Amino acid sequence: MRELVRDTLTLPGSELVIESPAEAFELFRRFYPHSWQGGAAGPADFSLVADSDIWHIRHGTETTGPLTGALQAAFALEYEVENRLVARCGDRIAFHAGGVEVGGRAHIIAGDADTGKTTSTLLLVELGHSFLCEEVALVDPESLAVEPHLRTLGLDASHLDAIAKDRPIERGTVDRLDDRLARYLPHKARLEPARLETIFLPLLRPGSGSHVAELDPAEVLPEILGYCFAPNVDQELFFERVIRLLESCRIVRIQFDGLATARELWQQLVPAGGAA
Repeated sequence: MRELVRDTLTLPGSELVIESPAEAFELFRRFYPHSWQGGAAGPADFSLVADSDIWHIRHGTETTGPLTGALQAAFALEYEVENRLVARCGDRIAFHAGGVEVGGRAHIIAGDADTGKTTSTLLLVELGHSFLCEEVALVDPESLAVEPHLRTLGLDASHLDAIAKDRPIERGTVDRLDDRLARYLPHKARLEPARLETIFLPLLRPGSGSHVAELDPAEVLPEILGYCFAPNVDQELFFERVIRLLESCRIVRIQFDGLATARELWQQLVPAGGAA
């Protein structure tokens, strides 16, 4: 009989009771190190159940699986939880983005996979800025408040090794999940919303050199809409809210050809102890 663990995960706008056998729960807990209450009451919102090494996720009357092993189950639960977060974001705009807080202001880094988004968030935290969000950035288009979503940064283990080799990691902990996958756990996190100041659009292009440019909201609107999760409101209303948000902040493209260039550019754009 596996030992069951229950705890409450705090996310922007909701609290979720998670129940799981200890081996998978301890993995999942490490994905959200800043967001647990230390206890739970009431029925579980999500339950991981295991029969030998085959796992399933129960959510209400729905079941997800089969999943092989505790690590795959923890990843699948993370995916389900983030789907729930986006589905319940209300009037807020959900960007595929990471983010940091600098001097009380939020800077989010939006983009698709392999653009340097997660690496950029890690480099900014290592420059001394407070971690604010990863993978999902929830922004209120009226107040411009960016909600903390303190999920650890997922990177390929070899890429994280390259970052550490270039300069020792000092403001976070590297959590190796297996030979291929690792997580970066920032030590310093912003627990309250911060007002959005800049949307950075990173672009990794090996051999292309570096480039920084301020962008016009109208010109970049189609691209940024591609970095938004599906809206929960009428599409026309959603477009209006995104346009209003883009007109209220800076939009900056940062192009770099590798890790060293990215670190140098971020240090210039968002210096430690300064503002962007």
